[in-house]
Amino acid sequence: MADPEKRKGMNASPKEMVGEFRSLVHELFPPDFRQHMFAMRKEFYLAMRSLIDARIDSMERKEKLSAKKATRVNVE
Repeated sequence: MADPEKRKGMNASPKEMVGEFRSLVHELFPPDFRQHMFAMRKEFYLAMRSLIDARIDSMERKEKLSAKKATRVNVE
């Protein structure tokens, strides 16, 4: 039969599994490493935000240009 400790992990809730994972990370990696990883993750999200903002700006500029164009109407 399976080891009770191993079975506990299989029946753990997602919240318990995250807690166990965080404990493991704190045991394996020094604080400086964790700080750098946090900073890297934050910079990644900021970079993604700048890409999204640039795309939104581009879409809004195109939208304004199309609204300013005159429409040709043929008069009989």
